[in-house]
Amino acid sequence: MCGIIGYTGKNEAKGIMLDALETLEYRGYDSAGIAVCANKTGETRIYKCAGRVKDLRNLCENETIEGTCGLGHTRWATHGGVSDENAHPHKYEKVTVIHNGIIENYRDLIKKYDLYDKLHSQTDSEVVAAVLSHFYGSDPYLAIQKTVLKLKGTFALGIMFEDIPGTVFAVRNVSPIVTARTESGAMLASDVTVLGQYSKEYFVLPEGHILTLKENAVELYDLSGEPVEPEWLTVNWDLNRSSKGGYPFYMEKEIMEQPEVIGETIEARIKDGIPDFTEDGVPDSLLGDCDRVCVVACGTAMHAGLVGKALMQSLVRMHIDVELASEFMYADTVVDDKTLVIAISQSGETIDTLEALKYAKRNSAKTLAIVNVRGASIARESDYVIYTNAGPEIAVASTKAYTTQLAILYLLTGRMAYVKRVFDMQKM
Repeated sequence: MCGIIGYTGKNEAKGIMLDALETLEYRGYDSAGIAVCANKTGETRIYKCAGRVKDLRNLCENETIEGTCGLGHTRWATHGGVSDENAHPHKYEKVTVIHNGIIENYRDLIKKYDLYDKLHSQTDSEVVAAVLSHFYGSDPYLAIQKTVLKLKGTFALGIMFEDIPGTVFAVRNVSPIVTARTESGAMLASDVTVLGQYSKEYFVLPEGHILTLKENAVELYDLSGEPVEPEWLTVNWDLNRSSKGGYPFYMEKEIMEQPEVIGETIEARIKDGIPDFTEDGVPDSLLGDCDRVCVVACGTAMHAGLVGKALMQSLVRMHIDVELASEFMYADTVVDDKTLVIAISQSGETIDTLEALKYAKRNSAKTLAIVNVRGASIARESDYVIYTNAGPEIAVASTKAYTTQLAILYLLTGRMAYVKRVFDMQKM
């Protein structure tokens, strides 16, 4: 998944962009770039290349890049190969764009707006910049509104207009964007881990809303132009957990954090020796009234679900399915109001899992999310949510996120067995 960063404020954007992109390296990428808006002229200067962030840093090292407003991006190639031209940001006339996601109808847009021979890359993302430019006169909100209505697919867009210096706009559909105010300005990113270094307060940009970042303001509007009050959240982990903390590698650090985070996960949910989810707002009726459980997840989270299946089937003696989230809808999986669908995701933004969750809700199933990030899309979409509170997991190989998911599944199994009176844990 691509990494995105946006900043406007009092400090030089170049260093903030590069440092943030290094923090986002764990997401995987093949190219990187930044765009900085010059304070005096409003001119947008773009530096990008295939390769690592360190290559981008070397590219920028001897350049005088003055400006306190900018966008940054790490790309994982989808449309168009790995090249300097296909790296983000993309600029078309006065519009500069970074994009996380996939625009499914980009070829139709090229044809509709006669963009043949006008594009410099092979990406769907540059097409978005061109469509925005087509609609842009002097009103950025109108241009964004009209463009969003033309797009089919998933997107998180960071946008700058060259004649509106010092301002960053954003809009999204499915793909995540989180936002924070900082001591020096305002930021957006694809991951709260980046923002946690600058602020403890953040909010998740709702789908179909337009975000505006200015040096002294963070503004949110719906697509009709009405102002909306953001739902501010608080980072609930020690900021030191987002650094290596003296360890040579993130993975070693995260392995060593497991006893602490597992303890925190379990202890907060044990009362009188019995698993209890009262503080999470999960009622016993959710666990007691279901006739079937279906776990949807991808990758490591799905393997946690398989452990949960073995536990629940052996202790609760009820039917449990574990479904790969990407296949859930297309297999015409049968769920109903007696099915409890448990969605597991470390980030809470796994698109396949989110879409599977939406499918389950459309078919009247009750839903419960097990995620690590407060305010994440899966958490917001689900009827109920249990947070693992593992803190940021930077290493690619999952450690503490996986083991805290297992801890929750053990607790859920115990509570379900207790509620269904399969056995009396008070006598154990």
